[in-house]
Amino acid sequence: MKVIKSVKLYITILTFFLCQLNTYSSNFIELCFNGGYTKFNDTINNSFFLGSELRLTTIEGLGCSIEGNYLKTTNLDNSNFRNIPITIVLSYNLNPKKSISPYIGGGISANFLNQPYKSPLLGYKVKAGFNFRVAKSNILYIELFKNFLKDEQNNLDQEPLSLKAGLSFIILKPNPEHFQNPTKKVQSNRLLKKQRKKLNRQKRIKKRRNKRINKRRDF
Repeated sequence: MKVIKSVKLYITILTFFLCQLNTYSSNFIELCFNGGYTKFNDTINNSFFLGSELRLTTIEGLGCSIEGNYLKTTNLDNSNFRNIPITIVLSYNLNPKKSISPYIGGGISANFLNQPYKSPLLGYKVKAGFNFRVAKSNILYIELFKNFLKDEQNNLDQEPLSLKAGLSFIILKPNPEHFQNPTKKVQSNRLLKKQRKKLNRQKRIKKRRNKRINKRRDF
């Protein structure tokens, strides 16, 4: 049941995040799928994991992402250990417009653990990685990150180190004019309509003046 609730919460947040980001036209929006390997300390066995994330990166390099992973392994006493972390991360890309772009970041996670651990458990994450542009709409990335988990009631004190690789699909790109002048904002439809109305009004006034001048000349 906890797994289903965690997945539902992740899908809900992901959908809301995607809807909100659609309002931005100066950002890269990427849907990513990844997998990797996590190294724990002596009390939990190392394990592979799968994940996905939604990333927003501005052309200036600032980024925000929501990430979800699924990891299942065992403790040394062969009891199960499962973690489904949902993480919100802020990051900085050195140059998102280049074919190779290093980045760093950090964030806060809600970790949905199996019993008897506290769930959701608040955790923290720091990361660093590289983006490799392999196609117009695809980015391959490699990332090293570290999580910090602590549950004093159940003697859980972990700082697992993970390495992952993934492929992102760019689902929204900035308008070309942002690359020419990143500080320039795209005018809203309302402003454009006002400008058109003003231009049409000026044309009508000019027409009337020309008519009056022509009439005077005729006399």
